[in-house]
Amino acid sequence: MCSAWLWSSTIFVMIFISIFFIIPHPPPNSTTWPWPQVATSMACLLLPLTIITLIHFLPLLILHHDHHDNNNLPKGSFGWPLLGETLGFLNPHPSTSLGAFLQDHCSRKVFRSHLFLSPTLVSCDQELNYFILQNEGKLFECIYPKPIHGILGNVSMLVVVGDTHRRLRNVSLSLVNVTKSNPEFLHDVEMHDCNCDYEIMVWETAGAVL
Repeated sequence: MCSAWLWSSTIFVMIFISIFFIIPHPPPNSTTWPWPQVATSMACLLLPLTIITLIHFLPLLILHHDHHDNNNLPKGSFGWPLLGETLGFLNPHPSTSLGAFLQDHCSRKVFRSHLFLSPTLVSCDQELNYFILQNEGKLFECIYPKPIHGILGNVSMLVVVGDTHRRLRNVSLSLVNVTKSNPEFLHDVEMHDCNCDYEIMVWETAGAVL
């Protein structure tokens, strides 16, 4: 409801501004409006707004219809057209807090949203998340939105599934096995870390590096 009101208000403001800045006005010495130019300007303005409005509200109408067929569908908001609530979801926050996105939805453990150009269900329930992780590959399949594939790559361990994911996971776990967790190995890692910190401090005080 809040999202629909916000979007309707945005359309009203854009139309109001267009009346004064986009639609041509009659010359100062004339009282006749240039109606052909007015009609063209209104068509160029209202056509994109109509298309964007349909794109925004059509999923809402479809899911609203599905909501009557399935009462288990959680409530939520789709946010802005096309972007949804992606910007709020990606908004940085301290690691000691949940962030404004989850705090705004904390009244529901599972809620509906629109993230990364696709309708999404967000779960904040610990038991449900544990159940999903335990049944990954059985009842649930790990799928990330297409923009995530473009950022991480198609062979990232976070986006691949099946045997490929299993092989990459074994490679990662082999780096922290028992033989590499002994005190001597950890001591060497700490020494290298201290050396890296020292080199960074030297670079910071050296000025420009050619």
